[in-house]
Amino acid sequence: MHVLLNIKFDQEEVINILEMIKDSASVQPKADDDEKSDVESKSDHETKVDEIDVEGLVKYCSRLVQTLESQYPNAWDGFIYKYTTERDSNLSEIQRRVLTLNIDQSSHAEVYLKLTDSKALLRAETVKYLAAHADPSEVRESIRHVISELWKDDQPCVVDALLELPESLWCLDIQAVIATLVLISQQTHKTWNVTAQRTLEKFLGSEICLSVEGEHRSSLLLALLPYMFHNDLFLQTVLKSKYADKDPLLKSMKINYQKTANSSIVWDAMVSKSEHLPPNEHIVRALSQHLYFRKPIYITISCVLLSSNISSRDDPQHLLKLFKFVSRFFETQNTHWKGPTDMNHEVFQQCLCACYKGKLSLAIYSHFMQVFISNLDMPNSSAGMWTYCTSTPLSALLVEMFCTFVNKCNQFEKNGQSAQLNTYVAIMKRFIKHFMPTVEDQIKFYCNLSLNANSDVNLSIWCVYMLHHLIQNSQVSMDATFVPYFMVLLFSPNEVVRKISLDVLQCFTNTFQGLLSTNKTGRGFNDFIKDLIKYREEIYLDNQCVVTYVGEILSGKVYHHVLDSLVLSAVQEDTPPHVTLQLLQILANVHSCHIFKQLIPLTSRILGNTEEDEGIRIIEEPQSRILFHILTRFSHSTSDILDEASCWACVQACVRNFNVKLALDGNTLLCANVVFDNLKADVYDELTRVGKERLLHLLLELKHDTENDDILICIKEFVKKISLDCKLIEPFLKGMASGEVKQNTTTTKKRRTVELPTVDLLNTKEWKLGIATLESIEHKKKLDNAQVLIPYIFQVLKKCLQFDEQIYVEYIKQLCLTSIHNCYLKVDNVNELGANLFDIDAVVESIRTSKNPQTHHQALLLLSYIASVLPDQVLKKFMPIFTFMGNSILRLDDAYSLQIINKVIENVVPVILTASDNKSNNPAHATEGNVVEVLRVFTDAIMDIPDHRRIYLLEKLLTTLNNGHYLYVFLELMFERHVLHPEPVLEVNTVKRYNKDLKSQHASGMPKRLKLALHVCSKYPLNILVESCYKLVQF
Repeated sequence: MHVLLNIKFDQEEVINILEMIKDSASVQPKADDDEKSDVESKSDHETKVDEIDVEGLVKYCSRLVQTLESQYPNAWDGFIYKYTTERDSNLSEIQRRVLTLNIDQSSHAEVYLKLTDSKALLRAETVKYLAAHADPSEVRESIRHVISELWKDDQPCVVDALLELPESLWCLDIQAVIATLVLISQQTHKTWNVTAQRTLEKFLGSEICLSVEGEHRSSLLLALLPYMFHNDLFLQTVLKSKYADKDPLLKSMKINYQKTANSSIVWDAMVSKSEHLPPNEHIVRALSQHLYFRKPIYITISCVLLSSNISSRDDPQHLLKLFKFVSRFFETQNTHWKGPTDMNHEVFQQCLCACYKGKLSLAIYSHFMQVFISNLDMPNSSAGMWTYCTSTPLSALLVEMFCTFVNKCNQFEKNGQSAQLNTYVAIMKRFIKHFMPTVEDQIKFYCNLSLNANSDVNLSIWCVYMLHHLIQNSQVSMDATFVPYFMVLLFSPNEVVRKISLDVLQCFTNTFQGLLSTNKTGRGFNDFIKDLIKYREEIYLDNQCVVTYVGEILSGKVYHHVLDSLVLSAVQEDTPPHVTLQLLQILANVHSCHIFKQLIPLTSRILGNTEEDEGIRIIEEPQSRILFHILTRFSHSTSDILDEASCWACVQACVRNFNVKLALDGNTLLCANVVFDNLKADVYDELTRVGKERLLHLLLELKHDTENDDILICIKEFVKKISLDCKLIEPFLKGMASGEVKQNTTTTKKRRTVELPTVDLLNTKEWKLGIATLESIEHKKKLDNAQVLIPYIFQVLKKCLQFDEQIYVEYIKQLCLTSIHNCYLKVDNVNELGANLFDIDAVVESIRTSKNPQTHHQALLLLSYIASVLPDQVLKKFMPIFTFMGNSILRLDDAYSLQIINKVIENVVPVILTASDNKSNNPAHATEGNVVEVLRVFTDAIMDIPDHRRIYLLEKLLTTLNNGHYLYVFLELMFERHVLHPEPVLEVNTVKRYNKDLKSQHASGMPKRLKLALHVCSKYPLNILVESCYKLVQF
């Protein structure tokens, strides 16, 4: 045995050892007297030895088992549990003796086996034995677990025995006590009465219940109430307990019990609205979290308690949850209706009797709803015409209640359950009487309910039927405020709703009291409805016809009062968003600045106050759809919107707000996207001058402010399509030209201050707006009054030339050059402009100071054009132009540079020739001098011009110079260059590359420059060559 004491086993190993011991004791015992005939052949000595061996085996195994039990009690408990479940199995007698002997020596094992025995009396006696002899501190956990489970026993004798245990051995917490009380309360047989009474006495006097507080106190009261209604003995037991002296609600019942010794005092306490009643949130949680409370009797009692706690001061959202919670029980439970509708003590007792049969009485639900409805206040009359269509908590509660009642009535009527139907009809009547005392209120409610966003089509149809029924039977006179309801109903996608709505309008077309036809300032609603009903068949077939015909009828000024009333209904703050959207959709074909002006408050409410640092805010539907509809109303028929200060402020607020996006069809858009996508050239043409100026300024400022690609593309496309009056954007370039951020620099020699612009100037708002303006006009095709911008652009160009670092202003210089070029192209008669308008010095200076090829190109293109229209301007500066060309652009090898050189040759060279002929006393000599200067530029740079373009450019230049008659000047300059700057002799193979057209001529030893001159000469006819030779001889 000492070996087992020194070895540590885990629980599974111990159970396996016990199993092995049980299996080893599987030998057969000595035969009985009746079986001696089967063993007569055995000797007496052998039989005695067998008996001694069996006894020794039993003793050894028993001691071994006892040792294991003392060391590993938990493992032994598990083994014994398995043994108890197998005690009817085929165990041998020796195995039984081994285990039985051990049990006799272990009180724990014996108690465990007896507590789990199938015989109730044995279980009860074992519990009584524990009550008399057990030390609570030594009772093992396994026994405690069995005791806690025995409280659920289905035999009262076992529970009676458990009540004799000391409280420390109950093995219960307060939740288990409540569960036990609930379980015993469900036992209806009279044999449980004494046990139930004793249980109440013991539990309500225990420290477990006396120390209960809060939510557990509410659950305990809920568990006790069925006992108090069951019989007077239980009621007396509860009220005489120690717990009743502690609990304020039971204490008040105890005082009244002296006057009325029956359960009516409990009923009076339950409906008394006492502050000591369990709070509703405790009751709801108890029924939600514990299955044992979801019995009909506890649901019945809970409904009475919940209704007693309801107050008009309660939050409607909490009341809505409570209403749904209670209604759900009556949907899932087996309900019945029996008895009078008014609830009292006697009726409640009948409901409890039904609960013991497993049924939930609808009288309880009727009582709950009666109290629930009576404690609700009427909606605030200031809520307006959409009281029951809005999403306010109280309106949502009332709509949910009524929809539940209607659906239940339809369900029971369909199933033929007249008793249940009558219950819900009575509840509906009480609801209508409380909240809709007049027919007008009922009509308003049904209109609201039919348009409620949460109403399904069937409910809308039912409401419209009720409207028709009320109006036909009551002959009620309608007010004009009801028209928006029916306008939205006519726009319904359901044809049944449209048909009944048309029938309703037909009933009272002559009964409207508001804006009648006698009004001198316009026709009223009655005439409007008559005109609309003329299209009854079309509207019945297609709801979009409402939009068409309403647009036709309201587009004139005859019904302006009707139009104002409908728009006012749409923009009111209490109007539900989905109704607002439908009204705006109905009025989609009615356009005017007046309507847009009325929609401004609605737009402001949707946009809200969004600060710059709040980040992006997404406006969901239907608000986003409403704002989209408002912004798309900006069209050619409402072009005067921008003239109105309030409308313009609204448009600006929408377009400039980059923190708000509209969620539409799965995409998110800025308001600016919506406005500019809808902004077409025809809309711009209809604008007044003020509107155009405001819009252009807004576009250019947005182009400066935003980096959103979608908006920039929209602005670019819009500006591209419109005809732009430059006078409207003149202030931007004027501000750019006059903008200054100065830095003082003192020269050393002259000691004077020179004011130079700095890079900070580029970051000023004036310059950024000016850059956006230049970008908009540099390639604009439709420009009017372009000449007004030219002086300011030249001023900007000259200011750019004053920067120390020209790299920062290269792009702006390019914008200025292209914009000047484009402005001159858009002037019909350039000669009418002032002689000094074109500042050629600034253009030439931009060439001289820049190292950017793109700037050079733009400047040369501009000079090329100016040479064709203002030759006198270019003549003064033609040499710097050609000198620059020789130093830079002639050396480039791209198609764009070649194109510029061609334009300069075509436009500037003829100007030089013409100007020399007109202004000199000796035209021939003057012309020849200018030609020499031009040709010298090309001959000096001839070797730097790309090989494949030399002949082409020289031929182009000489042809432009009077068709090659100045070829001799070119040859003179080439000879001069050859003499002054001789070149090394070329190899024969190298020379041949430039003499593909002169294969017959010997080229050995000829310099490259002379070879090029010879090649150029081959391009001209004989008479030109003879003339050139003659002039060379003369020279």
